[in-house]
Amino acid sequence: MSLLYKACFFLSFAMLSLASLPAQQGGGKPAAAAAPASTSGLAGLSYVRGDWSTSMPTDSKRVVLCYKLVPANSASQPFTLEPTRFDCNNDKADPVVRNACKVSKNSPCSIVDNTHPLLERQILVLAIDARNLAASLKDEELGKIDHPPVNISRMAVLNFNLTTQQGTALNPAPVRPSMSTASLATGNLGPSIYYLRWPIQLMGDTIPTLTVNTVYIAPAPGDFWSPSTVYAAGSVVTPLPGNGHFYTALNEGMSGSGSGPAFAIVTPATVNDPAVAGPALTWMDLGTTAPIGAATPATWTPNKQFTQGSVIANPANGHFYVASIGGQSGSTMPTFAVATPASIADPPGGALTWTDVGTTAPIGTVTPVAVWSPGKPFSQNAVIANPLNGHFYLATTGGRSGNAVPSFPVATHPTVPEPNPPSITWTDLGTTAPSGLPATVPQWTPNTTFTQGQVISNPLNSHFYLASTGGQSGTAMPALPVTVKPPIQDGTIIWQDSGTSTPASVSTAGPTDQVVSLLNVPLPQVHSLYYFNLATGVAVSWVRNPSFLRLENTPPSPPGTPTYYTQKVPGSLTVEPILLFTTYLPKLPMDAESPWKPKNLIPGFSFGFSLSAPASSFYIGGSSEIWRNLQFAGGLNVAKVNALAPAGYVDPTSSTAPTTIQKFAKGAFIGFTLNIDFIAGLFGQKI
Repeated sequence: MSLLYKACFFLSFAMLSLASLPAQQGGGKPAAAAAPASTSGLAGLSYVRGDWSTSMPTDSKRVVLCYKLVPANSASQPFTLEPTRFDCNNDKADPVVRNACKVSKNSPCSIVDNTHPLLERQILVLAIDARNLAASLKDEELGKIDHPPVNISRMAVLNFNLTTQQGTALNPAPVRPSMSTASLATGNLGPSIYYLRWPIQLMGDTIPTLTVNTVYIAPAPGDFWSPSTVYAAGSVVTPLPGNGHFYTALNEGMSGSGSGPAFAIVTPATVNDPAVAGPALTWMDLGTTAPIGAATPATWTPNKQFTQGSVIANPANGHFYVASIGGQSGSTMPTFAVATPASIADPPGGALTWTDVGTTAPIGTVTPVAVWSPGKPFSQNAVIANPLNGHFYLATTGGRSGNAVPSFPVATHPTVPEPNPPSITWTDLGTTAPSGLPATVPQWTPNTTFTQGQVISNPLNSHFYLASTGGQSGTAMPALPVTVKPPIQDGTIIWQDSGTSTPASVSTAGPTDQVVSLLNVPLPQVHSLYYFNLATGVAVSWVRNPSFLRLENTPPSPPGTPTYYTQKVPGSLTVEPILLFTTYLPKLPMDAESPWKPKNLIPGFSFGFSLSAPASSFYIGGSSEIWRNLQFAGGLNVAKVNALAPAGYVDPTSSTAPTTIQKFAKGAFIGFTLNIDFIAGLFGQKI
């Protein structure tokens, strides 16, 4: 029996010592939560789109949180996650859900509430229902999906992270936890239902926060139209197939599915200014060199008399024009044509090129002018005279002449009657001024020369107009029309034709990545699982401690001489304070932080000792929690009791109490125990 005594003593000492260990050794208060990973990157586990698992994890202690991926119709938040559940009864036709139900034998989605709390050592699994990603318009009409399809091709990375912070025990008098609840640092890793499994078991008495992010590739300005994509207001797309036009989103929304809307082409409104032409005054192009002897050329003036031979300069194209037929100019400046100079290579295929410069020698030419001769070097800009046709020719490219005189061509100078029927053509540009214009845009003025590409503003309708054909404006401002651009409906977006010019917002930069938060939710505190308990209470034991007395015989034997005999007094039931240590079955740990449930009646194995006689009374049996923190215990009590010493000679005339010794006796016991807090004072901390 001494061995049993020593074993119980050292076991009791070890139990109390374990209660005093610091958190890093397995008990007591946990350490502070680990610092989160650097915010410069995505903390946690990151999965590229091809690595999203469609297989349900088979962990026996898994908790599956189910969410549905839905569009948010916001450029800054294109997607979001909403809580959902997979109905195994109504979705049996869906093979994806059917496979998940086979693994779980019912709905794979877990319920997390006060009745179904998170428990330590469980594995958290995030299930994302993205079955409507490949849904067709027919599916939407049949009501098979309750959201429009989501285009996940722009989700480059899906990030899943679980962080924890230390919580306090939910049970005010908790049993001692089975392991430390210190948080662990997270690490980075590199249409269906996707399952993301967090590899670290949940820790007890911690408050986890679930975070889901995605790296979203935003549409680049001017990129091709994409289905089921969120576009911000002002986004510019190119239709597919292209038609040479750009289209701008008037509002924020999601594009439709399929091949896209019918992107119509809008023809800008145009008007001629002025619209009426007058009699002809004929001008002939003289090229870019003023004739010899000509006075300083004047500029064209409306309604002015020009004599034959009058020379004017056109600043719009840098050419000079002579009036081959005199007359009065009109009120609108004509579009002056430009001649194409006649040129010839000398010899054919050689480097020397002669260009006709007309019948007048260029200003500054030395007189007399040389004539062509064979095999002679001519420098660039050298001038020769051709007596056969009376024209002069300029060497636009220097070189050596050939052996035979070339056939010098003669340019035909174009002429233009005035006024010219094609007048200025104004094209509506809308209410936004083209980029690169000065702060102040001129307005229309009468009898003014406007060059091609010049822009004016119209204060009457706040529109801008482009001179697609240059010329002189009329005496009265025309009724400048406004282009009507019908909206193009596409999902929840309205597109508008922006014309063939690249909008200023369109750059050559590629798509930009942005981190979008899909979910950031704190979960309920994780309940600790307890595998042992230390409690104190009162036990009633059927082990009785007898006493022995010497009683006088009546009548005495022999007569006249008093004689005595020994009598055993059984003693009463033992009632004493006890300390019990209880261990629970490995697969039935105690969740002492949830409300009491009948499952808690399953007893654990208990052993301990008497607090009043710790060296002589020991208990072994089972303990069942009948109410939270209150246990009913029962089993076997082994305790030392009195026993008669080995028999020797006993004097019958002696009344002295007999000699006794201590022996272990066995008996049943029952009792009640409560979780204790007073031992915390012995070690300076709570158990």
